[in-house]
Amino acid sequence: MCNKINIKDVAFALALKSSQLQRENGANVEKEQILEVLFLSKWKKEVPKDINKVLNDIFTLEISEIVATISVKIATTKPTVQLDELHDLIVNRRTT
Repeated sequence: MCNKINIKDVAFALALKSSQLQRENGANVEKEQILEVLFLSKWKKEVPKDINKVLNDIFTLEISEIVATISVKIATTKPTVQLDELHDLIVNRRTT
């Protein structure tokens, strides 16, 4: 049986994961960035229809996966990215 996805549960899980990444790694990763990484990596082909799978994907996401996915996105959209720009994007210091 598939458990229905409640958007409030997903939003809460994203907020918890964002807080965990801040606490454990000092990384300022917003919940929107986490969601974007999930769509670009784990959910690239299909978004899970079961809340348990969605929550598992959120909570097992590692900072290394986030950095790698964002790095690939930057490299494919702006090949001349500077290291400082990548760092700023990851720690969310700029809003460009």
